Amino acid sequence: MKVCFVYPTTPDRTMMANYPPLGILYLSATLKKAGHEVFVFDRYRSFCQNEDLSQVDSLLAKYLNEFKPDYVGITATTLLIPDAYHTAHIVRLVHPDSKIIVGGCHPTALPEQTLEECPEIDIVCRGEGEQTLIELLEAGSPKGIGGLTFKNLDGSIT
Repeated sequence: MKVCFVYPTTPDRTMMANYPPLGILYLSATLKKAGHEVFVFDRYRSFCQNEDLSQVDSLLAKYLNEFKPDYVGITATTLLIPDAYHTAHIVRLVHPDSKIIVGGCHPTALPEQTLEECPEIDIVCRGEGEQTLIELLEAGSPKGIGGLTFKNLDGSIT
């Protein structure tokens, strides 16, 4: 499977520390070790370089078109959840067939609310995601996998 991980940003760069997104880097290493193809896009670092969110959006769209991921994973703290939702919207517009997964402390604490607030998100991964994501990629469906909250075809949440 092809998985793209995205680290969101905030327009107020003073609110964020300048550290690598270790969570998604750990997930990337785990999935690569399991034989999956992975691409990481850091919207924060790109915004620091460009200082123009529309350019960051265009760059993300370009990479999505080139990579064509089966899944897009977005991490989110509460500070980053607005851009995580924005990112999910871009992913759905540019690559509508990708399954969108959101993880991190905000979706873990509020999985149903996260799914309700952003219709583009398909799955919330609660807690640590390394093993959970491998199980999801192997199964191809979130049903029966612990640690996942997801939308059913009828719109209900499991």
